[in-house]
Amino acid sequence: RTPAGPTLSFRVKRFTLGRQIRSVQRRPFDSARAFESPPIVVTNNFGDVTAAPHVKLMRITFQNMFPAINVGTVRLADCKRVVLFNFIRRDGG
Repeated sequence: RTPAGPTLSFRVKRFTLGRQIRSVQRRPFDSARAFESPPIVVTNNFGDVTAAPHVKLMRITFQNMFPAINVGTVRLADCKRVVLFNFIRRDGG
């Protein structure tokens, strides 16, 4: 919410379309019900509280793109989707 704040840009390396997934499933899943609850957000290799500020900013940005899940009240049967953000560190550029 800071108009003069930092700008993040990302490159999507791989993705899979829903129709491609359904074509390889033996019993295709009805995806309409999957969007009734928010996905579980997994941020891999983004470090902890001691991470660099730019890495922390990316992790927080990804987490805030989706609604929060209350782990105390969520039912496991309601969790239908997972979104994975994997950070690959490159040294020297």
